[in-house]
Amino acid sequence: MSSFIELRDNPLDYNAKRQIAEVLFCLDDVPKLQPYFRYYARQCKQIIAISHANGFDFPLKSHTDVLRVVGDILDGLPHAEISSRLAERHRGAREQPAAAQLDNSIDLALRLLSMLDVGSFQNAYTGRNYLTWTDGPIGDFLSDILPLKGEPRLSCEGVKLDPRFTAVNLERIAGFEVQLTTNLADHLLLREDRQLVCIFHHAAFLQCCRR
Repeated sequence: MSSFIELRDNPLDYNAKRQIAEVLFCLDDVPKLQPYFRYYARQCKQIIAISHANGFDFPLKSHTDVLRVVGDILDGLPHAEISSRLAERHRGAREQPAAAQLDNSIDLALRLLSMLDVGSFQNAYTGRNYLTWTDGPIGDFLSDILPLKGEPRLSCEGVKLDPRFTAVNLERIAGFEVQLTTNLADHLLLREDRQLVCIFHHAAFLQCCRR
């Protein structure tokens, strides 16, 4: 990124968003990704706040730092090497980041890349099982969470949903509560005990991932 922009700075300017979109999605369609950038800013803000509340100085200071870790993930580097590189960049600093903070930095980068709620953060409770990547290829980790590959397992030939099959009517007619989620792993998660279904609603993000 051409200039140093602190991770807490919000809103991001157009040029910063364009450079982030180029690294994450290999495109510069900033207007299309506005909902994603709101998610991006919220994730950065929340994780920094959690870190500071626990008495730590978050290792990633700028969006350039984040994109560097994202680049390491996209290059297929193992978790240990990414962590080692991040620690090396802080060598000589007055306070060295703890191993948990290095892990959280990688977790943030992976969240922004995949829109999966990855990581376990001290004193942060989600109410669901943690998704953690610590070793093995990143592709294997993602495949374990999102196992469907290639062609659909069930044939969709001849299936045409009625135009009235919408989230609103799912609530009104079927009695389900529809909860929008920014966690891709929760898409179509059904909570029968609460008559609730989760829907991942970032369509532009999914379209970018297909590229």
